[in-house]
Parts: sequence; structure tokens; C-alpha cells
Amino acid sequence: MCKEKERLWKAHKIAFDIYVRSTSELAEAAGIMASEDFEFLQSRLEDAKLFLLSARQNLNEHTAKHGC
Repeated sequence: MCKEKERLWKAHKIAFDIYVRSTSELAEAAGIMASEDFEFLQSRLEDAKLFLLSARQNLNEHTAKHGC
């Protein structure tokens, strides 16, 4: 694995961990939290999802372009 792919893989792992944590926080908060706080967590989850999708796309593009 080349150094760039390794870096992209680590970024993807971090993004995935953040997404999983955000999903868990939102699930735990459902029904017990004020609407504004819930919406804040929902917004954080959406940001985490976009971060994950971007990291995955970068990793996939690198792999396709370099074949490593």
C-alpha cells in the first residue's frame, strides 16, 4: 500500500468512527432531548456523513487511478 493510500485509509477510518459515534449519540437522544438539541445532533450526523462520503470517494478515486 502506498503512503498516500495509507493516509487516505486512515482518514476514512477516522471519518467512519465519527459517523458511527454520531449515529449512536442521535439514537440515544431520540425522544429524550429537547428539539433544538436533537436538531443540533442531527446536523452533526449529517456533517459526519458528508465527511465520510468525501473520505471514501477520495480513497476510491486514488485506488482507481493508481491501482494500489
